[in-house]
Order: sequence, then C-alpha cells, then structure tokens
Amino acid sequence: MATVLSVSAQESDERYVQVTGYAQREVVPDKFTVAIELKESDTRGRRGVEEQERAMVAALEKVGIDTRTALALSYSSSDYYRRGGSLLSRSYELTLLSTEALTAAFDALSPLGLHSVELVRAESSRLEEIRSELRREAIINAQRQASELATAIGQSIGPCLTIIDYTSGSAPIFRMNMAYKSIEESAVADAAAEPFAPEFRAIKLEHSLSAKFALQP
Repeated sequence: MATVLSVSAQESDERYVQVTGYAQREVVPDKFTVAIELKESDTRGRRGVEEQERAMVAALEKVGIDTRTALALSYSSSDYYRRGGSLLSRSYELTLLSTEALTAAFDALSPLGLHSVELVRAESSRLEEIRSELRREAIINAQRQASELATAIGQSIGPCLTIIDYTSGSAPIFRMNMAYKSIEESAVADAAAEPFAPEFRAIKLEHSLSAKFALQP
C-alpha cells in the first residue's frame, strides 16, 4: 500500500486528517474483436465472396461460435478494374468472449484462404464494474489509514469532509505475449504449424483518491 498522509490540528475549528487511499487489481481481457476481410480473387476461376462467406460461417459454427450474434458485416464494396469487370470485397467484425473462442476461431479460419483475419482489439467486458469496485476499495483504504493515524494520537475520525478522485477513465491497452496474429491471403496453411494459443499480459488497474476526515477528541 502506498499512501500519502498528513494531519492538521490547527488552533481553528478545522481539525482533520487527510490521506490518499489506493487500490489496484490485475485484469486480463475477456472480449476480443477480430477483423475478417474477404476478397474475390482476380483469376479466371476466382472464388466468389459469397462462397467464402458460406465457408467462413460454416467453419465458425462448427467450432460452436454463434455467427448470428458474434459476426457483423462492417463494409462491402465492388472495385471496378480495366477489363470492365468488378471484384467484390467484404469486411466483418467477429466478437468473441473468451480466449478459447478466439483460439477456435483462428484455427477454424486458417485453412480457408481468406484475404485476412486479424485480431484488432482486446478488452475487458467488466471494466466499469471493476473500476467501481476499486473506487470503493480506495475510499475504505483511506478511511482505515485515517482511523489508524487518529487512534495513534488518542483521537478518532468523524465524517468525511472531502473526496478528490485522481484516476482517469482511459481504457487500458492489452498486449499479447506472442507475435501479432494475422492470416494473410498469400499464407499457405501448414498442418504442422503450432496452433494459435494467445496469451495476454495482465495489466494493473489502479485507483487513487484523496480524502479528508474530521478529527474528534
């Protein structure tokens, strides 16, 4: 516990003890966003986007991923080229709620020869709930520290006079312990390759606040 403590016992009526309460917790991600891009091949026997889409959905459903709720179309386009034809492309976002589902999705999609499959975001679905818990832990820590100080000089603490919250609400960035995982169009599926097994570094969420408690005789 790191705390910053100060005591005021001036001649005036303003007698208080001021402390900095602190709380922290290690958090790992449990929500993942995968970007999938399908492109029609620019060849005589090209694979259509619809064919790739059917293969993608079937592969994901086979490993237990409900594509009706987890898969969403994010972009669709038709690129015209000089011979008067067009190449279709579509982009999707796949939302997964566990590292097991993430592993299964990559393993299922790797052999399909899709244009690209990339993990683009990892986050905690309980972020705001954890932050609320840390706020409560921080103020309880501050109250305990203030009470210990007051007791040491034969006094006690009264009501909390002020609370100043120092912690920002920025979203944490989770990083993988392995190389950035993506599947490129030119990559050849290798049956002997190691399976995709993502591991993320736990990050520390911290919360600190300053609290002022009245001092009582």
